[in-house]
This record gives sequence, structure tokens and C-alpha cells, in this order.
Amino acid sequence: MTTLKPTDFWRAFWQIIQSHALLWHHQGVAHGDISLKHMLCEASNGTGILTDFDLSTTSNHTRNHRDMLIMPPFKPMQLLNWHDEPNIPQRYDHELESFTWVLVWVSRRVVNVEECKYANIQPWRPNDWLNSSEFSVYLSKKFSSHSIFTTPDHHWLESPLQKWIDFWTGPPKNGTPPPAITISEYLQIFIDICTECAKENPIVTVPIDVSWVKGALKDTLT
Repeated sequence: MTTLKPTDFWRAFWQIIQSHALLWHHQGVAHGDISLKHMLCEASNGTGILTDFDLSTTSNHTRNHRDMLIMPPFKPMQLLNWHDEPNIPQRYDHELESFTWVLVWVSRRVVNVEECKYANIQPWRPNDWLNSSEFSVYLSKKFSSHSIFTTPDHHWLESPLQKWIDFWTGPPKNGTPPPAITISEYLQIFIDICTECAKENPIVTVPIDVSWVKGALKDTLT
């Protein structure tokens, strides 16, 4: 995926989000390890493909989240800071959040279709998340994400991505947990963010047809 041009990556990225959501809805499949290494593209046409379902579950997704092997850079905030909630059930929003952190990783590390592990173009290097405790990664994501700048190839993603980060790292309103919402409602939030940002920068428009979000997924709970 990182060998694609940024706009081609953006299209493949949304194709994978689509296939993941439809699998969750129609087959009850939770992937269990959303990360960049499991996102590939078809060589002939650049179509995004989600691979490696070795850790996937079906039915009611009752597997304990502590048994999941998601790498800290892509792990959802709640699962990085789970000590007060040891039995968190596996949910769709966890995996959707992992997609956000994949985008953070790519937009901060990939330059000229090459993943630069030791790039000196910015003071903060995302590979620090590979070598830190989960709680340290949690704190970094919560309090430092806005100081992490995109690479020159991905400046166009900065506005929508920061809004995505705010959605996952912001405090609950009035100190209460957010209400349970459907898969389609989660996806629509991100589609709406891209649509709003596209008024100033059309390149961030969602690059695939998204009519299926309000159709096939309309009443699907997470």
C-alpha cells in the first residue's frame, strides 16, 4: 500500500474500509488485527485488500481484547488504557479507529512512496510507538497527536485526519459515555468530515461510492 501514490492510497484505503464494514455486517466477521501490514493492493488495478484473518472471530465477538495482537501504533485508545475495564468486548468502532491510526502512521512516515523509518523531516518519529508501553502510546496519542505533522506528500490529509483524531481522543461530552451508534453512523461521521474538508481541498473527497453506507448498513449495531 505504501508504494501507491497518496491519492491512489486514499482510494485503496476507503475500499478496504468498505469491505471490512460489509464483512462485519453480512458475515459477522471481526478482523481482530487492523494494521498497515494487513492492508495490501491488487497489483493490476490498485484495489485495496484486507488480508490475514488468522485472528478473526465471528458471531458476537466475545474474545477478550487482551488476546488480540494489534500493534500499539494502530491500537484503539480504549484498548491501550484498559486496566480499569479488563473485559472490554470487541466492537466495530475499535477496528474503525485502528484504520484512523493506520492513516496517521502513513501520513507521518511515507515520503515519495517509501516508508521512511528514520526520516529527519520532522522531530517526532512514529516508530517510537513500536518501542513504548501501551500506556505511553495512549498518552502520546491523546496529548501529542496535534503536534505530529504530516509528510510533504500528505499535507492534504491534515485537516480531515486531525478531526478524525479529535473524534477518538476527545473527552466524552458531560463526562458521560457516548451513546451506542450503528456502523453506518460511525462511517457517516467520517464521510461528513471529508465532505466538509473537501470544500477547501477537493482531493480529500471520499474517492468511492458510499451509497451503501446508508443502505446495507443502515440498522446494524456495533
